Amino acid sequence: MLGQIGGGGRGGSNVGSVSKPVRVVVGEDDVLMREGIVRLLIEAGFDVVSQAGDAEAFLRKALAHKPDVAVVDIQMPPGRSDDGLRAALELRRLLPETGVLVLSQYYEESYALDLIGDSAEGVGYLLKERVGDVERVQGCRCPRRERGQRSRSRGGGPHARAPSS
Repeated sequence: MLGQIGGGGRGGSNVGSVSKPVRVVVGEDDVLMREGIVRLLIEAGFDVVSQAGDAEAFLRKALAHKPDVAVVDIQMPPGRSDDGLRAALELRRLLPETGVLVLSQYYEESYALDLIGDSAEGVGYLLKERVGDVERVQGCRCPRRERGQRSRSRGGGPHARAPSS
């Protein structure tokens, strides 16, 4: 089992962390919120590879960068309704190995259920008031990373278990 993902940031521990930081694309139209999220992620050891202020740019950048995780606000331009959620759903369809965390100002059960769809693996729904709880985000498992670790382990890579005697 993986330890903290991206735990090498300020005040973090490298014990149990993956060798490369988790790559993240952030989509949030509120500049202050976006910059705050990016700063928290970087300080926690994540690699923020791109950011976007509208749903169309978010999807375009996420598809181009193929991040491990995408963090996106539900309500974004151009329509300011559920454009971010629709972009997240399209990203899941096109890159199912990418984890998706959607942010919302309010809890809306239908949004969460739409995102989960047939499988809850690799998805999350977070209220914006909890964004600063980086320890909780660091403890999340990243399906793409775990699959990579398992495949390297089978091949005798750095995470392979020694045979028991």
